[in-house]
Amino acid sequence: EGFGMPVIEAMSIGVPVCCSNTTALKEVSNDAAMSFDPRNPSSMADVMCRLASNNTLRSLYIEKGYKRALIYSNREEMVEKYSKVINQTYLRSITS
Repeated sequence: EGFGMPVIEAMSIGVPVCCSNTTALKEVSNDAAMSFDPRNPSSMADVMCRLASNNTLRSLYIEKGYKRALIYSNREEMVEKYSKVINQTYLRSITS
């Protein structure tokens, strides 16, 4: 999953997002995605159907998604942070 990167990527290209209300996904998506309980298939189906069948709702979440994705839009900074974490992890693994 990578800290919700698929959610951010979808939002950045105008895909309305529905995702689990667990793990980092809720924090990453904030109010820009419709969320569901992953342990409840009916909840997931309901959210998906609502987004697919309601143009107004879909447009609202597309717009919210664009705005939310801007928070994570500095690619160079993200690459730098990921590289730092990967390098720190690697250094710990070879010194342990």
